[in-house]
Amino acid sequence: MESGRIIPGQTLLFFDEIQACPRAIMALRYFYEQMPEIHVIAAGSLLEFAFGEISIPVGRVQYLHMHPMTFYEYLLAMGKEPMAEYAIRSPADIADEIQKKNSP
Repeated sequence: MESGRIIPGQTLLFFDEIQACPRAIMALRYFYEQMPEIHVIAAGSLLEFAFGEISIPVGRVQYLHMHPMTFYEYLLAMGKEPMAEYAIRSPADIADEIQKKNSP
């Protein structure tokens, strides 16, 4: 994909910490109504506080509370179960050669 191009059905716009810009929150309605083929995610750790300043269209907002993942959980989510199991092993159970290996 060419950098900077918005491709309907393929582009994902991710607005992080969107509560810092209430006008950006209100602009989400444009994407919903005028560009529904663009996938949009808006995230903000303090987003609920911004809702006191703006109106949110009822029925158009979905909430998903997410928590940080451990490295083990991340590996599992990526389908790397053997690596995940290896990652939680005690350092005493891992060969010295592997522990001392430098990155390229």
